[in-house]
Amino acid sequence: MQDGDSSDAIMIFLSEIGEELGAARAYIFQLNEKELYDNTYELCAPGVASERATLQDMPRDDLGSPFARAFRENSGYYISDMAAFKETDPMLYEVFSRQELSSLVLCPFYFETDLVGFVGVDEPKDMSLALPVMQIASSHMSGLLQKSFYVEKGASADSVTNLCSVTAFRHHVAYELAEIQANPGLKLDLVHFDIRNFNKEHGLKAGDELLKRLAQVIVQEVGSPWLVRLVADHFYALIPDSKVDQAIRNVHDAIIGDEAFGVSIRAGIYPLSASDQQVSFAMDRARIAANNAVSNYQNYYEQKMEADLTLANYLLGHIDEAVAKGWINVLNALYPFSGSNHQELVENRFGHGLFRQGRGL
Repeated sequence: MQDGDSSDAIMIFLSEIGEELGAARAYIFQLNEKELYDNTYELCAPGVASERATLQDMPRDDLGSPFARAFRENSGYYISDMAAFKETDPMLYEVFSRQELSSLVLCPFYFETDLVGFVGVDEPKDMSLALPVMQIASSHMSGLLQKSFYVEKGASADSVTNLCSVTAFRHHVAYELAEIQANPGLKLDLVHFDIRNFNKEHGLKAGDELLKRLAQVIVQEVGSPWLVRLVADHFYALIPDSKVDQAIRNVHDAIIGDEAFGVSIRAGIYPLSASDQQVSFAMDRARIAANNAVSNYQNYYEQKMEADLTLANYLLGHIDEAVAKGWINVLNALYPFSGSNHQELVENRFGHGLFRQGRGL
């Protein structure tokens, strides 16, 4: 565990804790850059539904509550009877009761002297064993988490949009791919948003402000904490497959409906699968799908798109050699369209962005 990837080690550790305690769930919450709790890791027993996607930006409890006092003292907190707990801490009871829990154990972890999150289990079979085990676990977990990708989310956030860092996003996609391999029924899509007509009439400062507003719109409409600006006006998001079409439609309508933006979007959708091995390939395929969204503002990835792109790149990379060796002859008669050029032909066939600036066929 010490030598491998920290995310893998954390999931192994949660698996061991959950199995040993007979828990329904074992999980980690970490404070994000907004000082709210995100469920960053979760491992569920067979037949238990995941709650991680819905438990994001959870408020910190009132500092005067028993829960908060225990955490400030670096002490664990347990609830053995949720119904009796209602009078003790009504605010926290409302959060827990929505998940239909009857018992749980939570233990905080610190980086140096700062409380940064907690590790927990739901419905442990042996409550007397659970608390000391979790106290030991939280101490070890803090060491693993200091090397995890989530720490990078706030530290390396995009300076313009305040979205998470590219490194954090890539690591999270890798984590989700591992989840999909373990649970093929999990359906997630990687979406590439390409902002069109951007910066033609905007200066640098105004452009940054527009990017910030665009990011806010996408975050609001997508409803996922995992959104990143890769470069310039290109964004990626992880969206549940059941929500992806509506989320993209909402982003499109919000941007088109606001004349102050003066831009449009193309969105490429790549459904993640258990066969995906590399995050970079998945991101490339979402981008390829966006580049092929010609007649519509959104498009799903198809394998043929990648084959076409490979062919286009091969042609562009070998055209000079082909002409020099006499394999082809470039004749105007081949192109009967008045005013047409090679760039237009390549873009119409293979999608915009594939033609190398300054080089013709």
